Amino acid sequence: SICQYSLTPTMAMATMAHLRLVFLLALLASAEDGAKTDTLAEMAKEPYMHIGYEYQLHRATMPRSGEGDLWMNYEGQPKISLQGVAQSPKFGKGTIRILLDSATKTMYVRIELAKLHRDQCLKYPFPIGADEKEQKRLQTLKVRQERIQKVVHEEEKDWESGKVTQLLPWTDRYRLGFVTKHDSDKLLGVTLREGKRVVKQVDFIERDASEAASDRKVFQPPSSSCLSPMEYHDVVGEIDLKPPHQRSSALNDLLLMLSSQDPIKDWTLPVLLLQSCLLPGDIAVMLEDPEPPQIERWHHIAFDYSAVTASRAGHVSRSEGTMWINMEKRAFRLNGNAKNTKVGELHIDL
Repeated sequence: SICQYSLTPTMAMATMAHLRLVFLLALLASAEDGAKTDTLAEMAKEPYMHIGYEYQLHRATMPRSGEGDLWMNYEGQPKISLQGVAQSPKFGKGTIRILLDSATKTMYVRIELAKLHRDQCLKYPFPIGADEKEQKRLQTLKVRQERIQKVVHEEEKDWESGKVTQLLPWTDRYRLGFVTKHDSDKLLGVTLREGKRVVKQVDFIERDASEAASDRKVFQPPSSSCLSPMEYHDVVGEIDLKPPHQRSSALNDLLLMLSSQDPIKDWTLPVLLLQSCLLPGDIAVMLEDPEPPQIERWHHIAFDYSAVTASRAGHVSRSEGTMWINMEKRAFRLNGNAKNTKVGELHIDL
């Protein structure tokens, strides 16, 4: 069976998600006395950004919770790295790291599942952007970029909280809003809305850039032994570029934008930054149940154990120990201890 293992609060954009983020240096010029045209140039003053996030997803079939980080480096050829830790009742704790490297046009995905003792690194080529659907999507993204540069923001003020939200069209269904403090240029967060309904809300907390100085290693491939999915004989999981609603995901859009020969020239930094910031909540990893182990091929097995035995009379006995098995010699050894037996404490070496 295949199930969805989310790094982020939600795959469906219609699901409410709230992230608590640690945001590094994000500025936006606020509106003055009503609507104003803003090119968002202030957001691109610092090409390096680091976001830390935590989330909880309450879903009837599989509740999830987790945390992660998002790094963005737009010096030279852009690189974006995302690392998430998610909890799943079925697969346990999973650590997933994604690196988008526009220099090599490669996406790296490393999936670590401690409960299943699995660790794999996959690599995917960027989309070429040559087929009809990709060309049509690129044209839509170009129109969005031009509209953001020229659009007049719709402003909403919340006098109780003292926050101002400047809304601009993002897609046909959603509007993207920038939340600032009243009479301040400081960006407090981003919100995504469908009509009046809040689909996603992101809160930013500024921190010192020196704290992230050692994070440059996150822009290196997560492993030296990354392979393509075709080279793996037993793939643990793969990135799903098409969410359940079958519309283009934020990840797929960002890959198309970074697939050009010069992304910094073809796309404005504010648009690249915005598209990167939308990655949390829009990435899913599809995990497949691993193949059952072929024990008959194992030559030696050793494990520690703890056992609980209950009788009908209500007596409960507990024991623990170690077992070694040699399949070649058809032999085993058991060393165990049990307390509170009928004869007291018992040690056995068989």
